[in-house]
Amino acid sequence: CIIYGQNSIITASLALISLYNIDKSPLLSGLLIGLLATKPQLALIFPIVMLAGTHWRAILSATITQLFLVFISLYFFGIDTWLAFFSNIEQPKQWIESGQLSWEDMISTFALSKMLGASTRSAYTIHFLLASIFMIVSFIIWRKSNSVNLRGSSLVLATLATTPYAQEYELVWFIIPLILLTLNGMEHGWHKLQKEILIIGWLTPLLKWAINIPEGQQVNPLVLFSEISMLASVIICAKYPKLLTR
Repeated sequence: CIIYGQNSIITASLALISLYNIDKSPLLSGLLIGLLATKPQLALIFPIVMLAGTHWRAILSATITQLFLVFISLYFFGIDTWLAFFSNIEQPKQWIESGQLSWEDMISTFALSKMLGASTRSAYTIHFLLASIFMIVSFIIWRKSNSVNLRGSSLVLATLATTPYAQEYELVWFIIPLILLTLNGMEHGWHKLQKEILIIGWLTPLLKWAINIPEGQQVNPLVLFSEISMLASVIICAKYPKLLTR
């Protein structure tokens, strides 16, 4: 994140603070989610899970915040900025699909599928099938569980799994499920291999540089393994609490 000069630390902080406050201060939580929508691919899952959890005040706050940002941008920069945005929205998509923007620097199932030789259509199909599983699990967790730790973990994992164009600097978001699942383990106990899963998750963002992965290869398979493993950990903690031991 720091190396690439991206804003992942800011967006991850907005996500974590909004999750922490969604029950205690829904208006503040909605405000932060509304700010997060300035990078819309990272806010995509929030309205889905807020509906599942019936967080109506947070939804209202987020909507008002987003509308306010739109009006502010129109006031200061005019309609031309929005027209330019929509007229150029396809260009980055084409760069990524063609590989002009490096698949090696991405962490999505789409990028991994493309690197393995899949067509663009097949890569999207594989990606969104897996993303659908993450979204459904997250929806169910938010519907049935009151645990902020499990809710937040499922939401962030679904967010990272959903966007086809996630870059490796978005791995900063990994810190959220890692922290929340650790807190859940300390409070309620651990299931078998949960600590090992979290250790792998902690190490994953460092591997690209720590072991000097050659050009043309990537850490994507390990990212995918960590995402699936942590989602499985969320499911076990939510559905089978008797398996947890201290």
